Amino acid sequence: MVPNQAGTLVLLSFVLLSSSCQQTKVSEIARPPELSKHDAKRILTHEGYKNVVVAAVITGCSLAPRSPQLQFVSAAPNVACVVGLGELGGELKEIQQELFYDTEYGWMYYEIDKERRVVRRWTTSGYSKEGLAEAPRTR
Repeated sequence: MVPNQAGTLVLLSFVLLSSSCQQTKVSEIARPPELSKHDAKRILTHEGYKNVVVAAVITGCSLAPRSPQLQFVSAAPNVACVVGLGELGGELKEIQQELFYDTEYGWMYYEIDKERRVVRRWTTSGYSKEGLAEAPRTR
């Protein structure tokens, strides 16, 4: 083999190996499982909704912040927008809610209450909360 051809062969091998490694890395990225209407309904039921009808689960979309009407902005596959109807506190409510995928908890809805220093979490398994210790009082 001529020296120039050997260098080309090594370079070509490196390019092919690099390309296959990059493809492997991209394919190894874990995508969350799809959020089913059934699981969305379970989470909403744990939040206190009754007689829930899930009209749609829109994966990869997020609600526009502080929007008076439903507007979607693109997001990531670990966010899903749930649209439906249900009763909450005896009143019929239109549901437009974002759910998020966490590798530990699965699909969930959360609230952060800074005043009470807690994080509330609703999942397909139920409700949980975690809190911080009382803040030290200053004199």
